[in-house]
Amino acid sequence: MTPTLLTIVLAAFLSGDPPTSDDPPPRKPNPLAPSLPQLTSEEEDRLDNIIDRFMLFDTGQLKGEEGKKARDDFDRLGPEAIPALIRGINRAAVMENSCPTLVIAKKLAKMLIASDDAELLDFAHDNIGAGIGHSMHMAVLQDLRTGCMIRRNALLRLAERTGVKPPRQMTTAELADAMARDSGNRLKMELMELGQRKGPDAMNGLIAAAGAKDEDVRKMAFGLMVSQMSTQGIEVVQKELADEHSDARRAAARAAAKFTSLVGDLIPLLSDADADVAAAAHQSLVKISGGQDFGPTSMTKTEIDAARKKWQAWWDKEHGQ
Repeated sequence: MTPTLLTIVLAAFLSGDPPTSDDPPPRKPNPLAPSLPQLTSEEEDRLDNIIDRFMLFDTGQLKGEEGKKARDDFDRLGPEAIPALIRGINRAAVMENSCPTLVIAKKLAKMLIASDDAELLDFAHDNIGAGIGHSMHMAVLQDLRTGCMIRRNALLRLAERTGVKPPRQMTTAELADAMARDSGNRLKMELMELGQRKGPDAMNGLIAAAGAKDEDVRKMAFGLMVSQMSTQGIEVVQKELADEHSDARRAAARAAAKFTSLVGDLIPLLSDADADVAAAAHQSLVKISGGQDFGPTSMTKTEIDAARKKWQAWWDKEHGQ
């Protein structure tokens, strides 16, 4: 490893600064790396396009406002773009110009060192430089691969020393306990794993996380609650609509938009003591009705009562009652 490349890669790997990113909507974990969300093919294509446009900018082929936007879009990429960045650095590595390869390498290194996902590090190690027989940038690619193994081995040593397990190996009870003390990327990985579990213990853990002080954690937990309820079906959603926890009722009210037969359960929630629950019920009713909106337009008791009567009249008419 050359001194220059060592400086570039290790500076990023040892910085410890987490990458900035707007959290994507909660969804199923990527089967190749559980800390990342599973993206659609269209979303992956969009990320590839952002990286390709950045390479055009970095090589001087895209200038002015378009070039600035290309750089800004690239800078905003978060960890969910790691697979696309690996594809991008492999494309850049066969180019003669060195700049895109070095910039992408620095961004990737910063993201990977912030990860506690051993499977992601294995994936990155195996795919960075894959299929490239010869390149002037092979040293950069090898430095990244080495960095992945250094980070992965450090995680393994930490697990042996502290007994900390990867989230996938933890029981639901262990996940709930860990979430009460962990933070940052580790907490998000635990939340993502809990969101794939079924049963009341998993739901109670998500409900607890939905009340966390950290806004990002609250949003992620709420989204996972909605996803889990929707996946488990109408009976679970109907039960949670009557839960004592307002976050559970709000998530169920959002999930209920998939189930037309729950209109009769949603209408009473327009009067819920929690305004956010009432708003979620209203939004789902509008979706179920195909865009019709019978209110309420304000949170006064008179307006809410009138809206409930209108929604009930619409529902009775829909069912021929």
